[in-house]
Amino acid sequence: RSLRCPLSGGIMVEPVMTADGASFERRAISEYFERGNTTSPVTGEELPSLQVVPNRALQQALHDYSTLRAAAQTRDQSWLQFMSVAEGRWVQRLRGKEQQVQLLARQLRRKSSLVRTDSARSKSENDDASANWTSE
Repeated sequence: RSLRCPLSGGIMVEPVMTADGASFERRAISEYFERGNTTSPVTGEELPSLQVVPNRALQQALHDYSTLRAAAQTRDQSWLQFMSVAEGRWVQRLRGKEQQVQLLARQLRRKSSLVRTDSARSKSENDDASANWTSE
């Protein structure tokens, strides 16, 4: 918030201070004064002078902020690329596991149908043997 100009709302590039110690973007405060304003845009009080001085400390803070932000964006981009690759690998592994599960399920169904067929055959043979035994 302190890096934004109270007049323009944008992040300052060339911060300057007015006589009351408030900081603004040079272009924004210059335009404000050119429109005939002589009061502080922050306090509304009359300024003893319309002179502005560079705010070197804020300018350095803005530079540091920009440098850190660029580094963070680079780090974030690298992280997103890493996660994209990792996600792709996990998706491949998951698909492989799904194929294995499907293969095992097919094998289980085949074995299950063989067991049912054998069981039905055995039952039929037992019924036939039973029928033959009782008819004799």
